[in-house]
This record gives sequence, C-alpha cells and structure tokens, in this order.
Amino acid sequence: MDLFCLISLYFICILQKIELTESCLQDCTILQLQKQIQSSRHKPACVLFSKYVEEYTLKKKLCTLVKDRHSNERYASWNFNSFKYDERMPLPIQTPSVVPTVRCYLTPSQWYDYNDGSTVKHLHKWFQKLISIFDQRIPEASLAELDHSLHHHVLTAVGFYFISEHSYLEQLLMETQEAWRDKVNMLIVHPDSPDLRLISNKYSVKQSPSLIFIENSVKTHNEPVIQLALGPLDVNKQQIDLFMLIREMPVMTLTYAFDRVRQDMVDKDASIRFGIMEVNNSVRRVFEQTVRAAYKIGFPFSVLFSAKWHKTTVIGIDQIVIAERPTPGTFQEALTQHHFMLKSKEGKMLHLDLPWGHYEKTSGIFCAA
Repeated sequence: MDLFCLISLYFICILQKIELTESCLQDCTILQLQKQIQSSRHKPACVLFSKYVEEYTLKKKLCTLVKDRHSNERYASWNFNSFKYDERMPLPIQTPSVVPTVRCYLTPSQWYDYNDGSTVKHLHKWFQKLISIFDQRIPEASLAELDHSLHHHVLTAVGFYFISEHSYLEQLLMETQEAWRDKVNMLIVHPDSPDLRLISNKYSVKQSPSLIFIENSVKTHNEPVIQLALGPLDVNKQQIDLFMLIREMPVMTLTYAFDRVRQDMVDKDASIRFGIMEVNNSVRRVFEQTVRAAYKIGFPFSVLFSAKWHKTTVIGIDQIVIAERPTPGTFQEALTQHHFMLKSKEGKMLHLDLPWGHYEKTSGIFCAA
C-alpha cells in the first residue's frame, strides 16, 4: 500500500470519527439548555458538558450508546445534547466541577453526573440506575391520571407546589407513600403541568404548597370527596400521619372514646350536650357551609359549639375544633387553649384540674380504648 493510500485511509478514519461525535449530539445554546432543564421532570435531559477544546473519549462512548440504544431501552426517549462553554463565561446554571461530564437532569433540581473513564457497558449501567431513580418519583397528576387513581384507589393525595418547594414536597410525598403504601396513592401537580389550572380550579386550590386527600368509595361508586385539605402552614408529616392514623381507627373505638368524654362531663354535671353526626353526601354541603373546619382537617373530628353573647342577646356561635382523637385529655387541652370555662347545670364554674392529659397517650401514639 503506497503512501497516498495510507494518508487517504487516515483521513477517512478521522472523518468517520468526526461524523460519529458530531451527528449523535446536537450542540445547544444556554437558552435551549435551560428550556430542556425546566421540562426535565417530564422528559429527562442528558447533556455532555465540555470545553471549547474538543474531547472525544467520553463523547464517543456516549455517542456509541445513543446511536446503539434500542427502542426497548427506557432512556431511548430522553433528550441528549452537548454544551460547550468556557469556565470564564458567567452562566445562569450550575456547571459540573469536572469536564467533560455527562449530566442527566431528572428534575430541574435533581441531576446526576458521570465522568468515569470506564467502558460503554459501564455507562449503560449508569443509565439503568437513573431509570430506577426516575421510577421512584411521585407520578404527575394529569386529569386522566387523577381519574384513574380515583377509580382504583379509595384514597388519593394530590400535592401542589411552587418551584422552590419542589424538593421538600416531593420528599414528603415519597415518605408518606412509603409509610402508607397500601392506604393512599400519591400524585403531584407541577407548576408547568398541562392540567394545573383545571385541577386547581376543580378542587379550589389557591395556595402553595397544598395537599388534598380525595376519597372515593370504590365499592359503592360514590362521587369523590375531599377529606382533608392542607395549606402552606399545615403541609407536614405530623398532620399527614395524624390524619392517616385516625382514618385507620375502628369506628367503634372512636365512638367509645367520644362516649368517655361525654360520661366524664355527665359525672361533673356539666351544662353541655353531646351528639355524633355521620357526614354523608346528603348533608355534606350544608355541613361544609356551617362548620369552618370541614376543609381544614380530616374526618373524624369534634367541634364544640358555644353561644357568643352580648348582654342578653346571642350575636354568634363560636366553634372550637378538636382535631385529635376525642379523649378527656384532648378535650381539656382544647378548652384550656381557648380559655373556655364550663359551667354546671346550676351555673357554677367547673375547674378542669384533673390530670386528663394522661389518658390514652403513649409516646405520642394513639392507643385504642
């Protein structure tokens, strides 16, 4: 083989190498990159960060993987691009500390870097790990997904948030899903979700973060009903666990606990009447218009109604809500907190000085009566 042939083959190899590295990844601008990062929660974005001085090794491995990926690979539909930059260039995004690096954004605030010099097979295994992480996310709540959940789960929780609250809320929902796996199905509405406005309007969600629990009776095919709506100050693990714990209590346990409170007041000759109300669909609308706590806390809960007097005229009705399981202890705490004084039937003041707070609580866990 003469010198001309050797030179020709050399340039052919170089051209093939350039074609491989240039055709599989498209260089994107910073604006294009930002747009893909913002939509990465719907479709992950993988970017090869490199300097202006071309580096082929990692890019060749990534291109080999991208060009050879099959339709049955989960990452086949992800976005793949490259971004070249100078370290002196001010950028509105955080760049990798080492280049070249493949960075995959699973959400705008959750990304993973790869800059290992291993084989294509190793890179492929890294992508498979990303798929596992991606699958652990809380599913996005579209109207179709929400309708499907309400038809297949008795209880569905839907979270709403602004961008800055994403990490906190999604972590909270993941912990709730893990703790109550068989009891509730978790969904999340992102700020750029296509059905954000429709779902927000349907369930009257106006604040962020918010979390609503919607119950649907699968057996009787009742219409979905909001059982709990938590606003920005109440979206926390304690409120969620309290709601779920009370839901899991047998009805007989709750009515018996409530009866203990009633009997305790009867023994003290307190001037107070008790009743239990089942809130079904036929009375729910009137109930929600009358009881202020109807949308703020979950069922069951207790409300103490008392007349507000001006001289000899009733000018309103006060409502003291007891969100916890009804026991003499929780009843006393609510009355003390609101400075409410009970009277006997003879008009004498009753002093709540018994150690009721010791009833039925063990290490913060509610106990069955």
